[in-house]
Amino acid sequence: MLGLEAKEDLANLIVLPDYLDQNQTYKCRILYDTHIHHIEFVPYTLRQIQSLQLVYANELDYSYKFADRTALQSLLQKKGTADDILIVKNGLITDSSYSNVAFFDGLQWFTPSLPLLAGTRRAYLLQQNILTIADIRPSDLKNFEKVRFINAMMDWEESIELKVEKIFN
Repeated sequence: MLGLEAKEDLANLIVLPDYLDQNQTYKCRILYDTHIHHIEFVPYTLRQIQSLQLVYANELDYSYKFADRTALQSLLQKKGTADDILIVKNGLITDSSYSNVAFFDGLQWFTPSLPLLAGTRRAYLLQQNILTIADIRPSDLKNFEKVRFINAMMDWEESIELKVEKIFN
């Protein structure tokens, strides 16, 4: 185990294994608490999302990227025939089960003001003025044309988009 108090540079700790397929995209998963316990590489593929189900979860806390995704998995059980969920907490839309989201009104892109997890790609897009923060309620969806999924594994240009008509209440 490596102590985080040692302020190790992750670039020095992460070594790409020789067996990785050069034609595959991988995400690096680091399990840690006060120490790094495990570093692994997991194949990453873009999800095919063609519909979303609104799911209400006022008590959900996912302010850090937890290894235990039990709470999110239980919400996914409520997706019905949809491919994924769009989480609503305290009346405001937050995220999907695996990414931040942005909504397009025909002129500009908006991202929820209170995401469950303020992701790094979202932060970058805000810094670049590609996104604007807004309170977005389920009743506001009629004001948008499409939703886009945002996470660190996807460039903005390759992010999956979905028409808001494919979001079920």
